[in-house]
Amino acid sequence: MEECISQKVPNKVDETIYAVSTDYEGDYTTLIGCRVKDLGHIDESLSVKIIPASTYAKFTDKGNLVGGAVIDAWMKVWKTKLQRTYTADLEVYGVKAVDPTNDEADIFVAI
Repeated sequence: MEECISQKVPNKVDETIYAVSTDYEGDYTTLIGCRVKDLGHIDESLSVKIIPASTYAKFTDKGNLVGGAVIDAWMKVWKTKLQRTYTADLEVYGVKAVDPTNDEADIFVAI
């Protein structure tokens, strides 16, 4: 965020930020990014990840992002007995996540 990388992304749908966890076979990968209309003109320094279609369980976290609200939400996910597919999980930071000390974000877990 300090480097304003999201401003380098062309064709953004909106200002929503996504944290995508994927590649669970080994050490998983997390990418931070934006949803785009098309993949034209993507800078070589950026990565592209296409999220596979799936069914997702939705969890909403509210509170202080920098104070552990996201970790608390993931703790709830890990305690569930969901039949996870481990294809791609998403944290979505939209308009309700503008203030990191009092936000609302959604976590989508592939099932």
